[in-house]
Amino acid sequence: MKLHTDCRYFAGSKPCTYHKKKGVLCERCTYYVPAAPRILIIKLDSMGDVLRTTSLLPSLKEAYPDAYITWVTRRESVELLDAILQ
Repeated sequence: MKLHTDCRYFAGSKPCTYHKKKGVLCERCTYYVPAAPRILIIKLDSMGDVLRTTSLLPSLKEAYPDAYITWVTRRESVELLDAILQ
């Protein structure tokens, strides 16, 4: 039996929702969706460093167009990021 460990619904140690509710097996699953890459940016220093790091975003989106990007920063920089990313 083939398991799609790269599926966005793959739950690891337990069956996914579709297997539990509909009895679908992984190898013939019509709900299979490959998970998009995830990128985590951690920038906790000054707001200037956060601002400079935003210049990486266009290159990341070009290299990984389907990626889900999460940014972790201090509370003081959230408003700055919101203004830039809008």
